[in-house]
Amino acid sequence: MQRAQPAVGGEPVAVVRRRAEREAETVEQAAFDLLQGDVAVDHPPDVGRGGDAADVDAARAARRGDDHRDAPAAVRAGLAERHPVAGDPLPAGIAPAAIADFLDNPTLSQYELSSLTRISSGGSTMPRALWDRIQSTLHLPFIEVYGMTEAGTIAINPIERPKPQCLGVPFFNADVRILDSGEITVRGPQLFEGYWNRPEADAEAFIDIDGQRYFRTGDIGYADDEGYLFMTDRLKRMINAAGFKVWPAEVEAVLSQHPTVQEVCVIAARDPRRGETVKALVVLRPGVEVPEPSALIEWSRQRLAAYKYPRIVEFVPALPKSPAGKILWRDLQNSSL
Repeated sequence: MQRAQPAVGGEPVAVVRRRAEREAETVEQAAFDLLQGDVAVDHPPDVGRGGDAADVDAARAARRGDDHRDAPAAVRAGLAERHPVAGDPLPAGIAPAAIADFLDNPTLSQYELSSLTRISSGGSTMPRALWDRIQSTLHLPFIEVYGMTEAGTIAINPIERPKPQCLGVPFFNADVRILDSGEITVRGPQLFEGYWNRPEADAEAFIDIDGQRYFRTGDIGYADDEGYLFMTDRLKRMINAAGFKVWPAEVEAVLSQHPTVQEVCVIAARDPRRGETVKALVVLRPGVEVPEPSALIEWSRQRLAAYKYPRIVEFVPALPKSPAGKILWRDLQNSSL
């Protein structure tokens, strides 16, 4: 079993955390100022909960009596240009799906976005290809945050040195352990007490380690030699292809590197020989020439193990998402099997 005890860049984790705590206080005050004022921009992230830009947008819109949560990327860019926080740098909390739309805005280069200092998000995976586009297009760091409703914020990337496709280092007072099975568990004062009147759910959700009660996140991951946490996938999302374990997140990470792919969701599909096989639902980037599904399958075959690459590729206009911007993979999975 691993215990995440990071020393980021040679510094004790306590030093990094104190610096991040000061940063969090600044972000919290900036978000409060936005809500109190009439400044319409993408808000700084809710560091404690990995918040989404729609939260502050919705609160502000409700105060004005209107609703612009579905504003297109061009509108968001224009607002950020015309209404920067007066004299202050602006971190923006934007979900990965919204970031892709933002970067695909054909007039993005026409906006003055120098007030943006970094982009942060949590709740869904940030594809490496999109992470690279943020660096090359906006020249900004992306700070990924990892948390759950039951456990609050579990990890956050240090602002000074974030890593791509990384959950970050354990958050304040979060004691993170990784079981031999690879499942991430957490203990700390931010942890919930349990599910209301559901003792059977509590029995499944918690595990005793060294006499302490840890919450089982259901996420499979690992810690590198610097203590940064990485997620492989959700425990319940595994595809069993002829007895081989396939983690959809790994396949999605590879497919997202294809130049025509904007978003992708990998699910299991029935197969008469393998039991389950890998299926990719792909949203193409605007304006690209539509490739043949067989071409994308062959491209992925050259980059993934024989049992991992998708046997089925389906192009779709959009993927269903929750209000927080998470892809509803369970809905897609249930409709496929």
